[in-house]
Amino acid sequence: MFKPIVHVLLCLCVIYGNDCIGSEETDKQGLFAQFESRKQWFIEEGILHRGEAPNNINRLIQEDSPYLLRHALQPIDWLPWTDDILALAQKQKKLIYVSIGYDTCHWCHVLANESYINTDIAKVLNHHFINVKIDREILPEVDAKYRLALEKMTGNPGWPIQVILTPDGDILWIDSYLPQSSLLNLLNVISTKWLATPDKLSRKAKSLNDRLLSSQQLSVDMASLFNYHGRLVQDVKAILSQELTHDAPRFLRAEWLLQLLNEFEKTTNPEYVDIVKSQVDRFLMSATYDFIDGGMHRYSETGDWQTPHFEKMLYDQAQLIRVLVKLYSITGIKQYIDFAAQTVSFVDSKMSHDRYYVSSLSALSNDIEGGYYKIAITDVLPLSTEQQMLIHYLPDNQLFYLRSIDLPSPQLIDVLSQLRQKRFDFPMADKKGILSWNALYAVALAEMYSATLDKQIEQKWYQHIDQISELFYRNEQLYRIVYNGRTSVKAKLDDYALLIQALLLKYGVSGNTDDLTFAIKLSHQMNQELKHADLLALAMDDQLPSMVAMVINAYRQLYLATGDSAMAERMSQLTSKTVLSPVTVSQLSILSSIDKTGRSDQSPYFFGRGKGVVNFVLVDNKLILKINLIDGWHINSNKPLDKKLIPTRLRTIDGELVNADFPSAKMVSLSFSKEMLGVYDSDIRIAIDIRQLDDSNLPLKLTMQMCSDTLCLLPETLLLRLPRVF
Repeated sequence: MFKPIVHVLLCLCVIYGNDCIGSEETDKQGLFAQFESRKQWFIEEGILHRGEAPNNINRLIQEDSPYLLRHALQPIDWLPWTDDILALAQKQKKLIYVSIGYDTCHWCHVLANESYINTDIAKVLNHHFINVKIDREILPEVDAKYRLALEKMTGNPGWPIQVILTPDGDILWIDSYLPQSSLLNLLNVISTKWLATPDKLSRKAKSLNDRLLSSQQLSVDMASLFNYHGRLVQDVKAILSQELTHDAPRFLRAEWLLQLLNEFEKTTNPEYVDIVKSQVDRFLMSATYDFIDGGMHRYSETGDWQTPHFEKMLYDQAQLIRVLVKLYSITGIKQYIDFAAQTVSFVDSKMSHDRYYVSSLSALSNDIEGGYYKIAITDVLPLSTEQQMLIHYLPDNQLFYLRSIDLPSPQLIDVLSQLRQKRFDFPMADKKGILSWNALYAVALAEMYSATLDKQIEQKWYQHIDQISELFYRNEQLYRIVYNGRTSVKAKLDDYALLIQALLLKYGVSGNTDDLTFAIKLSHQMNQELKHADLLALAMDDQLPSMVAMVINAYRQLYLATGDSAMAERMSQLTSKTVLSPVTVSQLSILSSIDKTGRSDQSPYFFGRGKGVVNFVLVDNKLILKINLIDGWHINSNKPLDKKLIPTRLRTIDGELVNADFPSAKMVSLSFSKEMLGVYDSDIRIAIDIRQLDDSNLPLKLTMQMCSDTLCLLPETLLLRLPRVF
């Protein structure tokens, strides 16, 4: 029988001295109404039993974040982060206690279950501190600031992050997880000292804050930045090698792997592919890749990848797909695209929710870390000799892993999947949708389509872009979060940048100018956000490229798609303002973005200042090179009839002409020539005879010259990597 409601302690209003913002009774009613509207969620999540009343409700009950909601019924007077927090602390002359985490973070939940439900800790925090709870996925710019400070302080930038700030916002203390007794003792000591000597602690905090958060901008010319980039690439190679034998947590480092593959495309040095292939093969043949359900766990606790930390993040799946697709495109090894397809299937089946993809899946199943993924030895069926050649069982952690990069048969995978489901529930999902991560997943689908021309992937990609554009954009405002049908939190720079990139990829393939118009509109809004951003704090890579690098890449794509020189100028200005001293691998993404004409070797390929675009299509099982031009512009045909004009030519990387069926030229008379000229305009299709091409899939070189009736642009040569469709 459930206990009756005896006492409901409501953390009702923000107190400024003796004044309360609004009526206390009104606040009571408002918070309780919010609780009533979400009561079923607390029951379904096991936070409350049916018929049970909460003893506490705080202002987190109003937030659209499952992570924050899990703290809404705690005895601590939690507040969400707002611009008014410092003013409130200064008014009350109190320290600020900030706790940063996210919903699928194991140690965040340990801290909450040990300390944030403890009444002794709650009394100290409520009496002496302004208490702020932050979902790092909702406020990445705040998280980035304190994560950098934590890394400088302890060398470990993981979560949870706990910070104590002075009313002026200076860091007095910062750390990660602490046991309950240690945290209580620390809070008592600091609060006592603050009451006795606030000025002394303020001076100490100012000094610490300057040391942890000061960043020095590097003053250097563009040529030197290219040299720094080369050095950082070598540093990345060394770190990846060292991590093989380290016991510290090991991440896939997908962004680094993509950068190394980009270096291969620039140099054709096979060493870069070999490094990535070695890293990815070891990863796929480990327990950190889930070959049963598909998709990857967030990281391994050991360098051999065999001790996974079981969270699954949407952005990790997107980045993994991008690496696998690029490896497949370069090497032609089919297994890589098989793993990419399995990961797409996993995201569709396990992370799809209400027309978007959820942010993450928890490491916990029935409160046991990794419980769902483990299969007891007593349940393991005798494996045939053939099966033993493909998979191996780790009795210590009760996990299967692959012996090679060949996926087992669907029948064996289905048997193992059923064994999983016998013991534990499927892990909890953080069901909020994050725009930037959904947009990154759209980019991954776009790149997968470019490499395969798979029509199902194309349809899935188009549908996803259209849905998130509709869901996250309301009343002329782009939002970061969708949860329970509601939008909240204005979009951050990564939301703008990644959605712009995804829209431009779709525009380049589909030709839908609505996508281009929307991308340009968003770029103007992104410009306004940049004016208020702390760019130096957003210039460091984490598991994803820095927000600054994402914005630079968005400007590059806009420049290539539109020819607008203002976009190139913004790229240069942003780069010059955000390279920090000393230059470290955490800035690799920015330094990789400094070439304003740098292109991917995957379609769509914009050229002619955005007046033309090149793609590959399949028509009647034939590979067609498709060139689309806007009205009023043309390119010279492969036989323009004037020796002074540059013909359209398709060559191998070694300069050999490729056998191709060019269309008949359109004969025109132009103002700058007395002779009739052969040109192509509008929709040009060139059938490629791929029989002469070897299996290396090195890029082809397409040379064209774009002209109007009155002028010609400089000739351009695009490097085109053929999709692997045969």
